[in-house]
Amino acid sequence: MDKMTKANKHTKKNSFPEFEKILETLEDGKSTLTEEEIRSLTDLAEDRANAFHKIWDKVDDERKMLNMRAMLSAAHKDILLDYTAIVRTDLLSANPAIRRIALHLMQDLRTSWFLEEVIRITQTDTDPEIKKDAIEILGFFLDDLISQKHQQLKLERARRALLKLVNAEQQDICFCAMEALAYLDEEVIHPLIRLCFTSHDPQTLASGLRAVQRSMRAEWQQDVRENLDHEDPTVRIEAIRAAGALQMKSALDNILLLLTQFDRIDQETLDAAILAASQIGGEEASEMISLLEEVLESDEESIELFEQAKANLELLEFESQLYKKESSADVSSDESEYDQNDFYYLDLLRDRIAEMSDYATSDDDDDDDEEEEEFDSRQLDDLAAPDDEIDLDDEEDEYEERHLHHLGGHHPFKKIEDIDWSRYRIIENWEDEDEIHDQHKSPLDDMADDFLKKKRKK
Repeated sequence: MDKMTKANKHTKKNSFPEFEKILETLEDGKSTLTEEEIRSLTDLAEDRANAFHKIWDKVDDERKMLNMRAMLSAAHKDILLDYTAIVRTDLLSANPAIRRIALHLMQDLRTSWFLEEVIRITQTDTDPEIKKDAIEILGFFLDDLISQKHQQLKLERARRALLKLVNAEQQDICFCAMEALAYLDEEVIHPLIRLCFTSHDPQTLASGLRAVQRSMRAEWQQDVRENLDHEDPTVRIEAIRAAGALQMKSALDNILLLLTQFDRIDQETLDAAILAASQIGGEEASEMISLLEEVLESDEESIELFEQAKANLELLEFESQLYKKESSADVSSDESEYDQNDFYYLDLLRDRIAEMSDYATSDDDDDDDEEEEEFDSRQLDDLAAPDDEIDLDDEEDEYEERHLHHLGGHHPFKKIEDIDWSRYRIIENWEDEDEIHDQHKSPLDDMADDFLKKKRKK
């Protein structure tokens, strides 16, 4: 085992760029480290770490932050990169920006020394944002260690530190500790969650909803429902996530309706709605998620989202098969108005996509007419100047390489051609939704609005 480890270290060492070159680059104060050099600084051995720190500690704050941000970017792309040997001393930096980046670079560590450092920061750091980051990391400790029997001492150490912060004088620190302790569903946080739901402050409401997502207590379902249509986008998104975490079937109407408006809502709301629908489940939700995956297949940033959504649906299906023999009398207290056999929203989503496709096709036809008129005009000009060369080659269709989504035969259309997503605006501010929505309203929007009004009157 030791030989294999040494062999791996030797191979890894030889694959690094020259370490001396990196030190020279840092020392000259002019050049910046390349991406490859930044990656090579992971898991530095003690001798190299000591040599590096002799220069690193002399680097000015601006250049240090530049390199640390590059490390943070590299670590986001590759979770195996570990810069602890470099930045652990930066937790004591006089510059709060450097302390904060160092904390984020090590936030996945679960060692005892790091736990003690994080607790120290929650107690003594003068920067409130760094203190809140540290409290959040203590919450990560609780979440990761709760199921590990041999780590209970660390868990209890983190828990005790957070319990002291619940009664902090600063309300934002208090609520931040509440969110962290929600991973353990501590009894002491329940009055704080109730307090959050009586507040008119969006940040306080959002904090309470995040705590609900982690505690997963069914008693908060009514409060979650009441905030699904909140005017503040942050509150609304956290309410959607909470509805997913609590698997609230009673929220499925609101969430599936959001999915039918996928081309009009902001990305964060859409992502939250897709994941929440996958956590609640149901055949219609599954069909709609599959359809949206096909429509948005060209969006690389959505790949991981849909993978997570499909994993959630597969887990629900497994649980359904596992417990299908249990008595049907054991019904959840969260009764839903949503009819699993009524695929209204799926049909609405299909119609929305078809409407978009027809609109895009109509626009293409108009563009073709304009191009033909322009081409005819150019022909007349060419005839007036016979000495000029005339290029009779067909012009390339500028829409030929646009997104093509081939859908299965069970849909009311065969395929979606030439969707130009730039034609459809994304509403960033939900408060303007009604005004902008009315300007571009289609019969499908009226149908959806009428349907929800009828459902709510029942």
